[in-house]
Amino acid sequence: MKGPPPPTTAPRRRPRALPTLLLGLSVALAGCASRLPATNAAAEVAVPTRWSEGGADQAQSPTSLVSWWQRFGDAQLSALIEDGLRHSPTVHAAVAALRQSRALADVARAGYSPNVTGSSSAQRSRTASAGTTNTFAVGLNASWEPDLFGATRAGVSAAEADARAAQMSWATCKSRWRPKSRWPTSTCATSRRA
Repeated sequence: MKGPPPPTTAPRRRPRALPTLLLGLSVALAGCASRLPATNAAAEVAVPTRWSEGGADQAQSPTSLVSWWQRFGDAQLSALIEDGLRHSPTVHAAVAALRQSRALADVARAGYSPNVTGSSSAQRSRTASAGTTNTFAVGLNASWEPDLFGATRAGVSAAEADARAAQMSWATCKSRWRPKSRWPTSTCATSRRA
């Protein structure tokens, strides 16, 4: 009778769990990474230095068009327009939208800074058995979130773009304002994005 066969050593298999785990982890982390948004530089618009047709002897800058009525040199007209601008609800709404967008840009920039909060409390209680007890507590919390994936940076960029748009809307309102015109004037965009 033959005895049991001699034990053979099977070739040792390398564990495949570790490379599979590392591959899965790297794919998951790559999915969390986001592309940084492309920086949208303001498009440069070529502004002619002279009018295409005759009549303007000197170059006009876009900012000089905001106060177009001052080119007439009439003090009474300037006073009426300035008074109208001071009391115009459309211009007031545009100024409010501008202030709001600047405040929202400041709030978005606050995301870069650490957040520190503090609290304190005092309590006095009286019981028949223990008498009067005073309890005081003070707390301090600090946190900071690094902008790893660019969410804060993109939010700040969007808020600053909104502020620039609100400033241009205000300038448009100011330049298109007409006192008690028979024709409807264009309304200025003062709505804010939610």
